[in-house]
Amino acid sequence: NRALFKNVNLEEIKFDKKFDLIVSNPPYLPDVSLKNLNSDIKLYEPKIALQGGVQGVDFLYKIIDLASKILKINGLLGLEIGDNQFHILAKYLNKNRFKILDKYILINKQVRCLLATKL
Repeated sequence: NRALFKNVNLEEIKFDKKFDLIVSNPPYLPDVSLKNLNSDIKLYEPKIALQGGVQGVDFLYKIIDLASKILKINGLLGLEIGDNQFHILAKYLNKNRFKILDKYILINKQVRCLLATKL
């Protein structure tokens, strides 16, 4: 009874309490990169699960905006992000009163996940 899992549309979310943790693996691929996807991904992954807008950050921005409203102070936000999005998102997180605590880097030197706290 200490964990609450929700599977809802971002625009429909209404919560009457604040949370300690939000974790998200949203669509983060830039629209242009959808053409070059591996055929297995094209066959088995729905486009809506991949397509993140022009820069791939549309849903990430929405999640950060929502988290700024429903996370407790010092609450944690964990995000999976796309290649070359870390610096864009670091600025947006800072603007929304978050501090990045850690980042998880792949073998190709790209940041794939980040952990931030609400200030």
